[in-house]
Amino acid sequence: MSKQRKKTSGGILAIDEIPLRWTLRSAPQKGTADGDIGLRLQVEVDGKAHRPLILEYAFEKGTPVRGVEQGLVAPESLVADIRLAMEHGWEPKSRGRPFVFQLFEDEEI
Repeated sequence: MSKQRKKTSGGILAIDEIPLRWTLRSAPQKGTADGDIGLRLQVEVDGKAHRPLILEYAFEKGTPVRGVEQGLVAPESLVADIRLAMEHGWEPKSRGRPFVFQLFEDEEI
């Protein structure tokens, strides 16, 4: 009997000539102790141990909790969200605890 592998979602992109690797940290979760939790992605400098960025998106009603592997976030949108996090203090090559950046559409930054 073969073991099923966990499906992973992610990719590699470059911003300002810095290679970044993004992965799915957690899929949207409905009805947790902390309420509904939206999609969370983790972004790190590819191949290096630096301070990761965690992008937290708002939970959207009607979002399928399973099967988020397809079409997580548009690449252009992901690049814009990472640049926004950089403008708000995330430095890809710094060290330390993860930098959590919340992206909720109903709030203006």
